Amino acid sequence: MIDPSVQIGSVYLDSTVLISVVARDSSAQSADIRGLLDQIERKPSLLVGVISTFVIAEVRQFKRAGKDVPFNDAEAKRVLEMLRSDRLVIRPLIEAVAIRAADIGNLFPDLMP
Repeated sequence: MIDPSVQIGSVYLDSTVLISVVARDSSAQSADIRGLLDQIERKPSLLVGVISTFVIAEVRQFKRAGKDVPFNDAEAKRVLEMLRSDRLVIRPLIEAVAIRAADIGNLFPDLMP
């Protein structure tokens, strides 16, 4: 659970930054994002992650040039567990829009979030 008495900041995590972590991206930016996730996972954490419900729909397997983009299974598990945990503040998106976005993404897997 997030403790607001020790929180010093928040960071918005959109789907593209989380996908870069799970899609075997070895860039410096992904390393920085992994560091932010480490901080968010600490208890108590001084940093709070904020996502929209749309992020939950977009962080999924996708294709590029007709082939599955390889996911780092350990990082994918970490991110998916975080999305389902109480370590993030989730800002609502109208549920119907989020469901429709996920449906479209699943129908057209070549679309990159």
